[in-house]
Amino acid sequence: MIKRLTLSFFILALTADLRAEPINTGTILSSALNFSCIKFQVIGVCLWLVCTPFGCEIETSAKYGHYNPDLVVSAHNGIANNPWTEMKALLAGIQTTGAGAVLSAMGGQLPNLLGGGTTTECGIAGRPAREHPAHKNLIFKDSDAIGHPAAGFFLCPSASTPFQPYLVSALDALAWRWAIPEFIYPQSLIPGLREIGDWPLNTWGAVYPRGGFVTQAEDPKAAAAAVVAQRAGDVVTRTGQPHVYIALESDKRKEKKKYRVVVSAVPERG
Repeated sequence: MIKRLTLSFFILALTADLRAEPINTGTILSSALNFSCIKFQVIGVCLWLVCTPFGCEIETSAKYGHYNPDLVVSAHNGIANNPWTEMKALLAGIQTTGAGAVLSAMGGQLPNLLGGGTTTECGIAGRPAREHPAHKNLIFKDSDAIGHPAAGFFLCPSASTPFQPYLVSALDALAWRWAIPEFIYPQSLIPGLREIGDWPLNTWGAVYPRGGFVTQAEDPKAAAAAVVAQRAGDVVTRTGQPHVYIALESDKRKEKKKYRVVVSAVPERG
C-alpha cells in the first residue's frame, strides 16, 4: 500500500480588507474528508515475497494512492490573526509575546510591527500606499503551518501530528520580516529561480526569500496569500533551513503492520 502524495496542504487566506469568515476545525475536517478531494484510488498491485522454513511464495495486494492532508497552512494579516479560530485562541498569546521580544530587540515599535496586509516599509505596516510610492505594491503577511486535524483519520499514516505547530512566523520574526539570511541567496537575486507558476509569462511570485513580503499589485487577487503560504510549506518540508520551525519529514518511509507506506511531497510547478 502506498500513499502517493503527502503534502496536500490547505491554503487559508484571510485579509482584513476582504472581511473573510473565520474557519474552524469542523470546516477543515469536512473539507478534507470529502471523497472527491481525497482522490482515493487503486493505482497498481504490490507483490510480496513471503519466505518461511518451508519455502517461499508470492502474495499480492492492492496498491492505493490518495491525497493525505498533512498541514493547514494559513496566510493572514497580523501576528495573532490566524483565520483558524481554535488555533488563533491557542497561539495568540505565544505569538505576540515571542514576536514582541524579537522585534523590540530590533528597535521596532511593537504595535506597528504586529500589522500586516498593507503597504509596508522595513516591516512597519500601516501607512497608505501613496506615502511610499516606491513600495506601493509591497504586501506583508504572517503565516502558520499547523498539523492537519484529519492527519490521523486516513488509512495510511500521516507525516504530521494533528494540531502541532510546525511553523509560526511570529516566532520566526527575524527571517520572516527581514529575510535574513535568505535575501542574499541566488534564488532570491536571480529572476526565474524557484518561481511559483510558469516563469516568465505566468508567475504568481518567487518562493525566495521565504518571508512575509510579497510584491503584488492587488491583495484581493489572493496571489500574495498563496505565495506566502507556499513559502511556509516549502520551509517545513525541508530540514536544516535558517528558520525557527519543526521539519515535516515528508520523504521518510514508514512501516506499519503488514503494509508499507511511502511518503512523497507534491512536486512544485515551475
